[in-house]
Amino acid sequence: MVGVALAVLIVESRLLEKSMYALIVGLNSVPKVAVAPLFVIWLGTDAEPKIAIVVGAIVGEFVSSQRGLGYVILSAQGNFDTARVFAALLVLAVMGVLLFWFVARAERLAIPWHASQKEYIPTA
Repeated sequence: MVGVALAVLIVESRLLEKSMYALIVGLNSVPKVAVAPLFVIWLGTDAEPKIAIVVGAIVGEFVSSQRGLGYVILSAQGNFDTARVFAALLVLAVMGVLLFWFVARAERLAIPWHASQKEYIPTA
């Protein structure tokens, strides 16, 4: 909730956008895999570190889980089970596409007047 409020403020305020843009780009450039161990140290090995790294939930599973897709990928990698790694990656890709579609649909329903909802019709 705090992130959404900050995003709205940054988008609506040119001053905030200019002052925060470098910080946001800098934080975004740090690999989530590098930050995940810190969350495990700070929050333990339960669900909290995974929740804290949400866009990187799979990364959290790589670091501290005994189940889930991240764990499946790591265990399959350790056993050289290429088919299982590809299967887990396929499941992740399908989940990503479905979630993206769901959010895009929700956005279309919530703000149909927004410019992002206008379909591009090329002129030839």
